[in-house]
Order: sequence, then C-alpha cells, then structure tokens
Amino acid sequence: MGSEPLAIEDLLPDPRNPRRISDPALEGLQASLRAFGDVSLCWNRRTGEMVSGHQRLAALKAEAKRRGSALAIHERGDERADIVLPAGNGMPEERFNLRIVDWDRATQTAANLAANNPGISGEFTPDVGALLEEVEASFPELYDDLKLAEILEELGEETSTESKPEAGEGPEAQVDRAAELAEAWGTARGQVWEAGRHRVMCGDCRDPDDVARLLDGRKVNVAFTSPPYASQRKYDEESGFKPIHPDAYVDWFEAVQANVRGVLADDGSWFVNIKEHCDDGQRHLYVKDLTIAHVRRWGWRFVDELVWVHNGLPGAWDNRFKNQWEPVFHFSGGRAIKFSPRTVANASEVAFKYKGKLKASATGNPISWSGSDVDRTEGIALPGNALQLGKSREQNAHEAVFPVGLPSFFIRAYSDPGDFIFDPFLGSGTTVVAAEQEGRVGMGMELSPKYLGVILERLSQMGLTPRKVEG
Repeated sequence: MGSEPLAIEDLLPDPRNPRRISDPALEGLQASLRAFGDVSLCWNRRTGEMVSGHQRLAALKAEAKRRGSALAIHERGDERADIVLPAGNGMPEERFNLRIVDWDRATQTAANLAANNPGISGEFTPDVGALLEEVEASFPELYDDLKLAEILEELGEETSTESKPEAGEGPEAQVDRAAELAEAWGTARGQVWEAGRHRVMCGDCRDPDDVARLLDGRKVNVAFTSPPYASQRKYDEESGFKPIHPDAYVDWFEAVQANVRGVLADDGSWFVNIKEHCDDGQRHLYVKDLTIAHVRRWGWRFVDELVWVHNGLPGAWDNRFKNQWEPVFHFSGGRAIKFSPRTVANASEVAFKYKGKLKASATGNPISWSGSDVDRTEGIALPGNALQLGKSREQNAHEAVFPVGLPSFFIRAYSDPGDFIFDPFLGSGTTVVAAEQEGRVGMGMELSPKYLGVILERLSQMGLTPRKVEG
C-alpha cells in the first residue's frame, strides 16, 4: 500500500482464516460490542479486578519473569493504559493496550461472560486440518509450543458425538496438570509403583533391565500399545525422548519388540496401534516396513490387521481424504494363542447357526457356505475386524491416545481374568485402566515422570492406592 493512508477497505480478510462466524454468532458479537465495547484486555477500576484477558495477563507476567523483569503500567489518561513488557533475554520492549472501565459488579459479570462466550467466537472451517498439517510440517517446535494440537480436541467436541466419553472409560487423564501431578506424587525416572494389583514404572521399554524390573518374572498374555510415531513432535522433552526419523524407526523398534517377546506367554498376543503420516503428498512406508520386519526379521507370526474406525479430523488435502481409521496389527509368537471371541460378541445382532460338521473352504474359512450348513437365526454375532469405537475424550491429551474401549476389546478377547496385560508405552495410563475394569492385572512402562504422575492420579481416582515400591 506504500505511503497511501490506511483505509478500512485495506483491512482484507485472510481467505484461509481458520475461523468463520455464523449469522447468529455475528449478531451476538455485535450485541457484546454495543453493550461493553472491546474487552480483549480490560480492567475495572471500581472493583480493582480484571474483566477479561486473565490468561493473557498471566502469560505476560510469566514472560516478564522469563526476561528477568516485571510488568509495568503506563497510563495514557484516556481510560487507556499500556501494559509494558520490558526488554530482556534478547527480546525488545513490547506494549499491550489495556482498557480501563468503571462498572458495577453486575456489569462486570455480564461483560466477563460475554468475553468468554464460545457461542460468539465463530467455528473452525473445514480447512483447519490442512492448515494444522502445514504449520506442523513447517514449524514443528512452534506447533508444540503454541499447543495447536488442542484445536483437535475442540474439533472433536464440535463435530463428533463419538468424541464423548464412553461408558466405563474411567477417570479422565489430567494431562493439563502433568507437571503439578508429577511434583505431587514425587515421580522420577527409575521408580516402580504398585496400585492394587497393577504395577507401573518410569523407565525405558527398550531397556531389558527396566522391563525385567517392572514384570519381575511375570509373563503377559496381552501386550498392547500405541508407540511414538516417527514424526517431528517433541513429546515430553524432559523424559529424554527424541523424535525418531522414519528411516530409522524399524531399527529403533527392534529393542521394543524383543523385550515384549521376552515377557510374552507362549499363547500371548502383541497388538500395535500405529498409522503412518504423509510426507510430500504420500504415505510414508515405515509402518509397512515395521510390519514386515516383525515377520521376516524378528520371526513373529502376523495374525491379522484390524481396523479401528472413528471420526477423523475435518480438513481438506490436495490429494486425499481425512483419516477415519487406524490399524491395529496383531502378532503372536506361535500358532496357538488364547482367544475367546464370545467375550466380545454382540448378543443383539443376527447370527448364523451352523448345522453338522464344519469343513474348510477353498479360502481357508472353516465354514462351508453351500447347501444347508447355515441357517439364519437370532443369537450371538461375533464381531469382525473393523472396530467402531470412536475417539477418546482425552483426544490429543497425549501423542498416542486411544479410548479405554480399544484395549478393553483385545483384553477381553485374548486373555482371561487375572492374566497380565503389558503396555510398553503407557502414556496417560489407559491400558492399565482397561485392565482394572476387565479384571486383569495391568503392567505399564512410561518414560516420562510427568505422565507417570498423571497415571498415578488416574488410578487413585479409581479407588486404588498407588505406593512406591522401588527407586
């Protein structure tokens, strides 16, 4: 625009702005502006309290402390003031506009509610998923620092009823309090904790000594996990974890599977929930390489690939659709595995009643579908390998999160009550929660002391009493 005076017409909207506002929301925002004006950062002189901008003020105070100074106020004499963030730590001085009002308590309350009303803030556009991917790819550290993954949680609430907690999901993982809970529980690397029959450790599942300390000679019938993805995300830096490059992922995972194999019962099953990301417009192949390596390199049997179906992140991509499923790979050490399919059957669906002796078909199916071998009848229907479970209410609370119903399904179908269940990447503790609910014994490894605090708090809210037994 050069030296031309700035006109209102020059304030062009960004066509890719991730928020759009509906007509009713726009009317609500207009009403708020008419009643209270701009209350982005506002202080009430009469009460001495902030009307709005509480979180922004807290962030400014924290940033000033990081710069080795404190905030200052510069009043301009027109019911306006500048909040001055002094220079420091390589950053220049910055000023933020503070509006000053003189309102009674009732007006302050009404304005506070208006400022915090999500109904007048607009809704995310369908393109927000693609925008998030762009930012994550271009500025991975900024993506994490700005907590942009939290947008996914809001999207889940707005677009999917499956985002709501399922029955029996157990207490919520309070990941937003991770640092606080770690301090409260006094968690540290190397500790082993017991909660009821369950046992968790702050350690490394790739270290055979750590796994041996956790399991203490026990064999597990189900090992279930969602491992860290090959990505640029930082996860919890304090745990010492570093992102794994896709090309190095299989080598990195070798120690994981070896330690699982060492503690798996002869009739046990190993389940891995992981989906590859896209790179340069195509799916990366490291998950395919990982599956093949299990069989050809490490000697596992590849029993099945199940599909966990859930609502995906809204968005628009140049050459593909949004994700609405994730694979769960089933491996075993031998042919004979513990399997109780009727524990996950649906008694309300139409089933088939088989008459006579079942015989194998040319496809290997043990049922002959010809002649009079099959009658349609009401009864118990066994599920297929596509699981409709929805997303967890704690979606994006941890980098690899799933609903309690996902491990519960495999725990019921592939173990008996009292069996041991192992999750080498425990995260926020969901697999141990599922083990408790299904009458099994959960054994979990988590590298991050902060997430261990979340796990212990979650188990304590289930009526269990965590106690430190080692370390």
